[in-house]
Amino acid sequence: MAASGSKSGLQLLTTRPYILVLLMVLGTGACSENDGTKNAVNPHYPDSTFSANNTFYHSQPDFSIMVLPGEPAPCEECRILVTGKHDLSEVGMSLEGPAGRFRPVRSVSNQELPYWRIDDFKTGEAGNYRVILTAAGKECASHEFIIEPHDNNTRKHAVWRTRSSWDNNMETLYSVWINALFHDCDEQSVWPTLGEVIRDRQRNFLFNYLMLGEDEADAGTPLNLKPDCADNPFFLRAYFSWKLGLPFGFHLCNRGSLSKSPETGQWITNETEARGTDPVRVINNFLAKVMNGVHSGTARTSLDNENSDYYPVPLRWETLRPGIVFADPYGHTLTITGWQPQKRDHPGLMLAVDAQP
Repeated sequence: MAASGSKSGLQLLTTRPYILVLLMVLGTGACSENDGTKNAVNPHYPDSTFSANNTFYHSQPDFSIMVLPGEPAPCEECRILVTGKHDLSEVGMSLEGPAGRFRPVRSVSNQELPYWRIDDFKTGEAGNYRVILTAAGKECASHEFIIEPHDNNTRKHAVWRTRSSWDNNMETLYSVWINALFHDCDEQSVWPTLGEVIRDRQRNFLFNYLMLGEDEADAGTPLNLKPDCADNPFFLRAYFSWKLGLPFGFHLCNRGSLSKSPETGQWITNETEARGTDPVRVINNFLAKVMNGVHSGTARTSLDNENSDYYPVPLRWETLRPGIVFADPYGHTLTITGWQPQKRDHPGLMLAVDAQP
């Protein structure tokens, strides 16, 4: 592991195959604080499709398509995310709407696992739209959706309501998001805080997904994303879950002792009652609870602790995907962001992101 010395903030590091323990933040089930249940997620790399539980998700055998933001507005920019089982850089993409066919104004793709591609479009008037994918000059996949004006004046009584669920397909989307967030970065990549990365709309395809201006740097209430190394995996998971209405939870945990592993305590979820109508202020308050409740002991609970927020995964290339967390015996954590394949002039590398206070 290449360390960063005394630098603070967020940094990308390389890790070597002598990793001691690999763990992954649990994808929790759709539950409240009172029922005490959780659903573990399968750590194995799934097919590149995700749940068709939203108008703006669509899965087909070879491709999955997601429209961003969740409720795109007329005459604004929207992004189309496509995931698949192979390199997508040569696949053609266009968007049809009431005013005709739109061509992408920007396109970026990842040509290693996980395979993904994002194209940006400038939309037109409200109406029915259709994403079209072509290969070898023939249509190979499509997805229809509606663009219409929407109202943001909704009152929430929880931090956020659970609208979707974690499954293998959603885990793939999470891996794609982490990979895209740190795409084309190396060991020299350093940011003052996680917030600097999140506010980069070119890296973060969930930027302003809720159409609340929630990721704008000059927002009235900006997101406060300044995690340390223990908090960083939870902040990433919480942010992603908040945007897509997924369940999220964590345990308060003690630090243990020389003779006893740290033990988990109270279970806190996104369904926790929240005061206030400003959704960004509400999520900031919730993340402050995460920061106060998660620490180096969280990743050092005993392996037989069924209430741990982590679980071990196999040491295999196909399971060490973006989003997996490395935890060393002393409590430091890194989140895998991607792989650099082995080439004639350098060995293969696994990249991970670290946070320092």
